[in-house]
Amino acid sequence: MPARRTTPRQRIADQALAGIRDAAAAPLDSIRMRELIGGHLARAVPTSMYSLNLLDPEVGLATDYWSHSIPPALQRKYLDAFYPVEEAMSTIEDTRAGRLVSTRHSAYFHDLFKSDGVQQRMRGVFHHRGGFWGYACLIRTAGDPPFTDEEAAFVRRVAPHASRGLRRAAVIDNGLQCMDEATVTQRPGVVVLDARDQPVLVSRAGEQILEDLRSAADEPGPLPAVIGSVLLLLQWQTARARTDPGVTAEARLSARGRTGQRYTLYATRNQGGTDQAPLTTVLLAPEHPAEAGTTLARLYGLSPREREVLVRIARGESTREIATHLGLSTWTIQEHVGNACAKVGVRTRRELLARIFLDTIGAPADPGSVSGGT
Repeated sequence: MPARRTTPRQRIADQALAGIRDAAAAPLDSIRMRELIGGHLARAVPTSMYSLNLLDPEVGLATDYWSHSIPPALQRKYLDAFYPVEEAMSTIEDTRAGRLVSTRHSAYFHDLFKSDGVQQRMRGVFHHRGGFWGYACLIRTAGDPPFTDEEAAFVRRVAPHASRGLRRAAVIDNGLQCMDEATVTQRPGVVVLDARDQPVLVSRAGEQILEDLRSAADEPGPLPAVIGSVLLLLQWQTARARTDPGVTAEARLSARGRTGQRYTLYATRNQGGTDQAPLTTVLLAPEHPAEAGTTLARLYGLSPREREVLVRIARGESTREIATHLGLSTWTIQEHVGNACAKVGVRTRRELLARIFLDTIGAPADPGSVSGGT
C-alpha cells in the first residue's frame, strides 16, 4: 500500500505534535514545559509573538505569565487593561461552552492594541479532567496572514497533550517547593529602594532571594520584574488609601523562584520628613511548604465554603446551579458570595473575579476598570 503523501506544512504539524507529546511526558517544571510547548506550537502556527500562561486549575484565572518576543509595554497593557476586563471572563465562558480555541476579537481589543500593530490573536485553552491548566495566546501583527481553520484545528488537536504536560509540571513545581529545607533560603531578605525605585540597601539574604526570583525573561538590571509588580501594586494601594480609610498603603504578593521556593513580598513606603526623600522597603519572606495554602484563601482569608462557591462562580455557574451542586439554599449561596465580596472589597461577581486576578499576579489597574468588562 503506498505511503500517505503529505505536504511540507502537514509534516511540520506532525513533528510539532510529536514534540508536544514528548514534552508532556517529560519530568519538567512549568517554565521549561511552556518553553517547549510554545516553541512547537509556533512551528505549526507561525506567529510574530506568543505567550503561554498558567491558570488556577479550579478557578480558571491566570496565575503566571510567560511570553516569547512580546515587548514589555505590550505585555503590561495586556495584563493591566485587557485580561481583567475581557479575556479572563471570556476564557472561562468559552471553555465551559466547549470552545477551547478562539480567534474572535472585540472592538475593544482592536482599539486597545491598534497602536501596537496587533491585528489578530488566537487563544487556545488547555483544559483537562475538569481543570484549567493554562492557555496559549498566539499573536499576528500587520502584514501577517489570518489564522486558518487548519491552524485552529491543530491547536485543538494538541490541547489534551499540552494540558497533561502542564498538569504534570504543576506536580513537579509543588515537589520542588517541598525540597530539603537545607537547600532553601529560610531567612527573610530586605530591600530598601530610593524615590526612583533603585536599591540603596540589600541584605545578604535579600541578594540570594532576588537572584532566585529573577527569570530568563527579565531585562538587565538590579531587580527582577516581580519587584516592579509589587511596587505597582503598592502604588495602586497607596492611591486607594488616600480616599478609603479602610485601605492600608501596603502591598503583598506571592511569587515563585526558579528553585521552586515560594516567597511572600511585602512592600511599604515611608514618606519621609520635610528634608528626607521617601524610601520603600520590600520584605522578601520565604514561605514554608507547610504554610502554602491556596492563593485565594491566603490573600483574603476566605473560608473553605466561600472558596468553593467562588470556584463555581468562575466556572460560570448560576446561583441556582451552585446551590444544587452544594446542597444548599440559594439564599445561603448569596450570603457566601456577599461575604467573599466584602472580604475582597468589591460589589459584584465580575469585580470579584477581576480583583482576585489582579492581586494574585500583582498587576494593578485603575480601580474603576474592573467593573468595565464586557
